[in-house]
Amino acid sequence: GNAAAFAFVAGIALLAVFSFALSYGAQAAQGALTEAGFGAGARLLIAIGSPLLGLAAGYVFFGLIYRYLPRVPVARSSVRVAALVSAVLWEVAKVAFGFFTRGLGLFSAYGPIAFAAGLLTWVYLTAVIILVGAEVIKVRRST
Repeated sequence: GNAAAFAFVAGIALLAVFSFALSYGAQAAQGALTEAGFGAGARLLIAIGSPLLGLAAGYVFFGLIYRYLPRVPVARSSVRVAALVSAVLWEVAKVAFGFFTRGLGLFSAYGPIAFAAGLLTWVYLTAVIILVGAEVIKVRRST
């Protein structure tokens, strides 16, 4: 019922937060390792490992959405492909959005209003990525 739907949405939201924490935590860790004098190997490991973990979290995130939210049964192979496509797009969008927000410096100039606009933009991008994955499922189903 409603409790199960709420728990499902809360679980998906936690996966999304986990994916963000991995991405931005890794950036902070790279900076800290550089300041602490660690070698390039440790920084490279974080630089490669963080996106892979974020990709895995995104894959689970989108896989759950595409597997359990549609009203019609969806083939597992279609769910896997759509989840992979969406997870890759989401990782690219996270990196691009981070560069965009840091590069413009809007948050320091406009404060909470820029944060609200950024949040709405991110929600829109996520919705578009979810719809792209749904389209992948539809195309695979019709072929």
